[in-house]
Formats: sequence, structure tokens, C-alpha cells
Amino acid sequence: MSWWFVECDGGIVPGTSDTCTAACSGSCCQTDSSTVPASDTACTGFTGNVCKDGLSCMGIEACKNARIPHVAGSCSGERACGNVGNQGLVGDFDNSCLGAYACHDLARKGGEVGNIKDSCLGEQACEDLADDGGKVVDIINSCNGTSSCDSLAYQGGEVGDIKDSCKGEQACEDLADDGGEVGDIINSCKGEDACEYLADDGGKVGNIKDSCLGADACQDLAENGGYVGDIINSCNGDYACEFIAGEGGEVGDIKDSCKGEFACDNLAEKGGQVGHITNSCNGTSSCAKLAEYGGIAGRISFSCFGEYACSYAGFGVLGGLGDIDKSCNANYACESAGSDVVNSNYDDDDSNYEGYGDGPILSNLNSCCNTADACKKANQTTLPMNCKSGKSGKVSKVLKF
Repeated sequence: MSWWFVECDGGIVPGTSDTCTAACSGSCCQTDSSTVPASDTACTGFTGNVCKDGLSCMGIEACKNARIPHVAGSCSGERACGNVGNQGLVGDFDNSCLGAYACHDLARKGGEVGNIKDSCLGEQACEDLADDGGKVVDIINSCNGTSSCDSLAYQGGEVGDIKDSCKGEQACEDLADDGGEVGDIINSCKGEDACEYLADDGGKVGNIKDSCLGADACQDLAENGGYVGDIINSCNGDYACEFIAGEGGEVGDIKDSCKGEFACDNLAEKGGQVGHITNSCNGTSSCAKLAEYGGIAGRISFSCFGEYACSYAGFGVLGGLGDIDKSCNANYACESAGSDVVNSNYDDDDSNYEGYGDGPILSNLNSCCNTADACKKANQTTLPMNCKSGKSGKVSKVLKF
């Protein structure tokens, strides 16, 4: 035992009969209440080194049955760091896991987590992170907020480094849960519920950088096996990227995009495919229902600004869209774009859609449909004439103007 650290093995100082609690002399491994049973006191069963800093492993069952190489300024609160690394592997904890249940069950049962620094601050922050076989590299200045990173990489999920990210209540909760895979998360997923369920149920996501900033940003991203490419400085705002790539859909790169209330709502839901989106879909309900029903969308660039922009895009069994460029900037712009067959109807719990026309949009939209209700019942036969003069889009091999 050094002057600053107490070495523990199963809650006992090696080579002595002293408990870690006794060896801490009130400076670590302390329990708030004298009525707590001995089995529930801090550092019961703890293996590792705990700093005598007046903060580490303090609280009922704090660090109980945990295995952490070094704990400094960390693991303070009821059950904080309980069971960490039990049948798993973790690095050092520095100024982290502060709050009731913070880091509880982290990297348990075969989980692996690297060093944690200045992170997991708040009640239930990082609880169950990488539990049951999950893997996370280092966590630096991240996962700060109530329930942030709760169950991240749970049950076999894999996540790279998390740095300067996942800040806000429930931010990154369930991210890469149930076998999902996510690369590095750098300076991203900041805000209430940001990146919640990202790469859930086996989905795969590329790197996320300067992205998903705002309430519910990236919620359900890549859920149920969907694939998402890189997202760069994107999806900022209420409900941004909600349901993106849900139910097996695929999404290309998104850059400087989907900023605003309901931005990218239901994008690529139900198996749809979406091309690149660049600096696009800014506004209330922008990109709502894009590529729904398994429709195909081409590249979207500088597009769909405004209330209901791109609403129902790619809607219906025959729904599909070509490239959209500097287009649909108005109330109801592109509503019912690429709609279903003639006079078809679609109802669910939230909406009532009426489709018109006989086929999808399969050509570019270029600087058009910029008035209220423009393209409201759009498909390739009903677009305004000034939208029909552009060259055909990348998916326009079936129909050309």
C-alpha cells in the first residue's frame, strides 16, 4: 500500500487481514449509512487500487465485486462501479463514474472497456455499458448526463473510441446494443437522447464526426440491421435522424445535413435505400418518410428546405426518387413525391396519405417546386414543367423525360 493508494484483493489488503474500508481510514471505500449490512458496504469484494482522495468508491455497494486496476476520483454514489469488470476487463478510471449506479455492471460477463477518463458523470451514466460481451475502446470526456451511454455496446456490441461525445440526458443510450457495430465517436452525439439506439439490433454505422447534436438526434439510427455510411456535422435538431435506416434500410453519406425539427424523420424506413445527402433537408419534417416502403432515393444536395420538405418522398410500393438539387424549398414541397399507384390510400396510426400518378420520380429536380404546395402530389407525370428539363438522374434507366 502506497501513501495515496490502497491495494485490494477481494476487498482485503494483500498480506493482511485488514479490509480496504479500514485501510482507507475514511478517505475511500466508505459507506454513507451505518445501518447497511456488511455485505453491502463499499469495496466489498473489490480487486484493484483505490486512491485515498475522499471521493473514490464512496457509497452503498460502491465498487462492490469490481475489478479495476486503478480508481482515482471515481466511482462515487450508491452502487457506482458495482460489478465493473467482474468476469470482464477494464482499464483505469480517472475522474469518472460519479452518480448513483454510474458504471454499474460495466464490462461484466466478458465485456471489455479501456481507460475511462472525465466520463460517465451522472446517475446511471454508463450503466451496463459493454455488459455481456460488449467491447468499447477508451472513453474520454464523454457519456456525461443522466443515463448517458446506458447499455451502450450491451450484449456483444462493439464501439471504437468515444471522445468528447454522448453528452446529455440519455445520450447514446443503447448505442450498438445487441451486436451492433460503430466506429469511433468523436465530438458527437451531444444532447438529450442523442444517438439513442444507434446501430441497435446488429446494425452497422460508419464514423460519426461533429454530428447528431440535439434532442433525440440519431435516435434509432441503423436499427434492426440497417447500414449507415459516414455522418459528418449532421442531424442537428429535434428528432434529427429519427428512425434513419430502420428495418434494414441503407443510407449513404450524410454531410452538413438534416438540421431541424423532424429532420430525416423515417429516412430509409422499411428497407429503403438513400444516396448521399449534402447540406440538405433543413426544416420542419424535412425528409419525412423519405424512401419509405422500400423506395429508392438518389443524391440530395442543397435541397428540401421548408415545412414538410420531401415529405412522403419515395412513398409507396412504386415509390422512387432521382437526384434532388436545390429544390423543393417551400411549404409542403415534394409532398407525396414518387407516390403510390393511382388513387391508392395508406393509413397508419399517425398519418393518412393519398397517392396519385402512375410511377416514381426517376429524374433530377433542379431549382424547382419553390412555392407553397409545390409538388404536393408529385410523381414523374405530374411535376411542374420547369422540373422536367433536367438530365435524367442516376436511377433514371426506366423512365426519362
